[in-house]
Amino acid sequence: MELTKLISKHTTRKLVMRSVEDASAAAEIFIAETYARLYFNQILPARDFPGLMSSHQFLAWVNDHRQSGRPGLLQLYVKNFPQHFSPSGRWYAIYLPVALSFAREKLSDKDYVRSAGTRALAKKSFENEEWVRAAAGVFGVKMLEFLAERGALRTEAARAIVEANRQMRQIVREFAAVVNRARRGDVPEYLLARIEEMVRRSVPVQVFTEVLRKIDAQAGWEYRRYQEIKPDIVELLREVARQSSLQLPEQLELLPSGGEREALPGTFWA
Repeated sequence: MELTKLISKHTTRKLVMRSVEDASAAAEIFIAETYARLYFNQILPARDFPGLMSSHQFLAWVNDHRQSGRPGLLQLYVKNFPQHFSPSGRWYAIYLPVALSFAREKLSDKDYVRSAGTRALAKKSFENEEWVRAAAGVFGVKMLEFLAERGALRTEAARAIVEANRQMRQIVREFAAVVNRARRGDVPEYLLARIEEMVRRSVPVQVFTEVLRKIDAQAGWEYRRYQEIKPDIVELLREVARQSSLQLPEQLELLPSGGEREALPGTFWA
C-alpha cells in the first residue's frame, strides 16, 4: 500500500503538490522543535509514566549494546528500511511512526528480547498512547543526532537545534567536572552554589540565543514555510501512526526520480 493511500483526502489535497522530501524536511523540523531536550528523561519523564518503560530502559534498546554486540533498534530500522532514506542517506522523517511500529514489533520478538518481563513491559508501554508519543520523540531525536553526525540532516533549523543540544551537553559535562574538582579543594560551598546558579541562568540563554540567530539568518524562510504547513504535517504523522501497524511495502515509487534533489538551505519548498 502506498503511503499516499494512507493519508486522508483532506490532507492529501494540501500535500499532493509537495514531494516526500518537502514533507520530510518539515517533519524533521517538527521533531527537533517538539522533542529536542537536553536530557532524554525530559522527553520521556519516568514520573509521568509509572510502571512503564523509562527513557533509560527504552534508550538501552534503541542504542547498540556494545558488550553483547546486539544491534539497537535504530540500527536495525536503518538496515531494514533502506527505502526510508534517500541515496545520500537523508531520512524521510514522515516515517517516524513506522519506525515506532517496527520498534514495537522487535521488542515483542522472543529472539531479540530474551526476557519475558521486558517484553511484557514493552507491550504495556506501547499500549499507552501518551507513552508512545514521548517514545517517538526519544527515537526521533536519536535519529536526528545520528544523521547530524553523518551530515545527513535536511534542514538548517534542525541542524541548529541538534547542535545546540550537543553544545549544552558538553558545557554541562565540563561544568560538572569543574565543580567536582572545586569541591575537592577549599572553595566555599556558597561560592560554588553561586557559580552554579550563574551558569544555569546565563549559558542556556547564550547557546539558544545563538541558535535562534542562526535559524533566522540561515533558515528563516525555511522555518516560516514549515510553520505554514505544520498543521498538515501533524495530521500526516497522525494518519501514518494510525496505520503504522500495516506492513508497508517498498515505496520507491514515492521517492524522487533521478536521485535526490540536493537543495540549498531554505529551498525545500521551492
